[in-house]
Amino acid sequence: MKISDFRCSEAVLRSRIKASGISGGLALGLLAAGTAAATADLSPGDLKQLGFADLMNIEVTSVSRRPEKLSQAPSAIQVITAEDIRRSGASSIPEALRLADNLDVARKNAHDWAITARGFNTDLANKLLVMIDGRTVYTPLFSGVFWERQDYLLEDIDRIEVISGPGGTEWGANAVNGVINIITKDARDTQGLYAEAGGGTDLRDFAGLRYGAALAPDVYLRVYGKYFHRDDEVLANGDSGDDAWRMGQSGFRLSAKPSARDSLNLQGDLYNGDENLLSGGNTGESGHNVLGRWSHIHTNESETNLQVYYDRTHLTDPVPAFVINGIPSRRPAR
Repeated sequence: MKISDFRCSEAVLRSRIKASGISGGLALGLLAAGTAAATADLSPGDLKQLGFADLMNIEVTSVSRRPEKLSQAPSAIQVITAEDIRRSGASSIPEALRLADNLDVARKNAHDWAITARGFNTDLANKLLVMIDGRTVYTPLFSGVFWERQDYLLEDIDRIEVISGPGGTEWGANAVNGVINIITKDARDTQGLYAEAGGGTDLRDFAGLRYGAALAPDVYLRVYGKYFHRDDEVLANGDSGDDAWRMGQSGFRLSAKPSARDSLNLQGDLYNGDENLLSGGNTGESGHNVLGRWSHIHTNESETNLQVYYDRTHLTDPVPAFVINGIPSRRPAR
């Protein structure tokens, strides 16, 4: 069976006007703001100096898509910072999501994950809106997320905002149980060379390389590439799970400020890999995406954002196996 799907978002225009501490929005379609901040820009040291009342008055924006006090936000919010991810030792986005105690994160085998909020977790959980820099990453096949295809250099992730609870009114389809907003760092903040490599028993080997450079004043570029190979899981009886997983991915991000009031971002990713299956054969997976975003500040109280992206995924599954006397077979029993 071969499945090929693609998504191309419509251009989205949003104008946000703030007055007297009240924020209103005029939006055509849905814009998942990749620049949304879950808390004010405070350092850990600053936060330690705040009292309880001050902490509850920190402004958040990801719940109602407008600034509001944390104590008045109608949902549970949790932010996984870049430092949290680094200290956790996570090697993938699903592993990093285990840091959010308002999510149910379960690993099915070497490559499949089941992630949801508010219970009722399955590997086909489909009521959670997931975004990477404003790009919705659900598949139209079941309106859920193939988590093994959502990858990035964890060093380049700025934060992950997790909102558990209904958000369909503000965020649209799929946000019944919550929202996960994965936000990567600006190219300006990832200058120079970064490299990582290692190996072990479960994660057999992995390597990643990223390089960032300034192309011109206020124009920054980063490119990256990564590869990993995860070994077979072990079943309860000691047999191999025959579910090894290999994946390679590369991408880029270009950030520019053509003027004091304008900013541009262009980014994209390309990946290819395969997964072994206990039933026999392997799954082939490949895809690519590109995203562009322009922001313009009119005044201190108004801003316009335009974002468009294209995302294509190709998945090839082998013919389902038949089980004969408890043994997977490629042919049905006669």
